[in-house]
Amino acid sequence: MASVGSTIVIERTDESGGRLANEVQGPWGMVLTDPQWPKVVSFNPAIPLWPQELSATWNKQFVAKYKLAGYSDSAYNWQEYMSAHGWEQITVPAGTFLTLRYQSLVNYESNDDNKVNCIRRETVWFAPSIGRWVARESSGSYMIQGQLGTPNLEDSLQWQLTSYK
Repeated sequence: MASVGSTIVIERTDESGGRLANEVQGPWGMVLTDPQWPKVVSFNPAIPLWPQELSATWNKQFVAKYKLAGYSDSAYNWQEYMSAHGWEQITVPAGTFLTLRYQSLVNYESNDDNKVNCIRRETVWFAPSIGRWVARESSGSYMIQGQLGTPNLEDSLQWQLTSYK
């Protein structure tokens, strides 16, 4: 962690120690700058990274605008529905954790005018004991403007926490 104050800055590195873009949070896991996307995304207002109440039945919808790093003139629409689905104990390379499993369904406006009906789905296992996710799965799809047929699938990704300090 680089700093804690009105915002929390989390420094990140790759496997070889190279610097990655920082994650910037506001209070209680509200993300302002999210580096997990292909381009760093900044949200206004901030959106939650995990359920705001650690309850197995919590759910809520969020509406925000986002900007891409290097393209600060344009803001795009972001709608997210987040819902908790229960407590699970899981084991990842960093250890065994009691987690709250939740899912997010995101409908967002792409910066590419040809991409429409952009959807992201995530399942996340959040460990309150360390204040971070320990595993997450993500996939997405989109349509091309004016084309009929099945959606184009984006990469499906899986992450597991390997260590933490």
